[in-house]
Amino acid sequence: METLLDFQTKIPENKKILNRKRLLNKLNKNLNYNKSVTVLSAPAGYGKTTLTADWLKNCIQKKAWFTVDENLNSPIFFIKGIIKALTKNSSILFKNTETVINSPLTLNAKSTAITLIREFQAA
Repeated sequence: METLLDFQTKIPENKKILNRKRLLNKLNKNLNYNKSVTVLSAPAGYGKTTLTADWLKNCIQKKAWFTVDENLNSPIFFIKGIIKALTKNSSILFKNTETVINSPLTLNAKSTAITLIREFQAA
């Protein structure tokens, strides 16, 4: 599972890409909004992943990448992926969340997610 998480938390590399200055400028503009979330929405094949990877390559902000696919049907695996992505490029440690995940007596997706959110807010 660790190998899969390593793969899913790696920002894709793009060799041949079309420079999409207008869209990259829009993404950069959204960095000015405090605690904002930007959502890219388009049909499959329209370049969302390519655009985002290109943007992140030149972005100086902290960043995390987690690829979610149709095979991801476990809430606990999803939370582990989020933790892996967030800790890859930062010093945030999610010790309480990892304790909950590793404790079979308390393993519950909802309580684990709440613990993760609380630790993220405290960071």
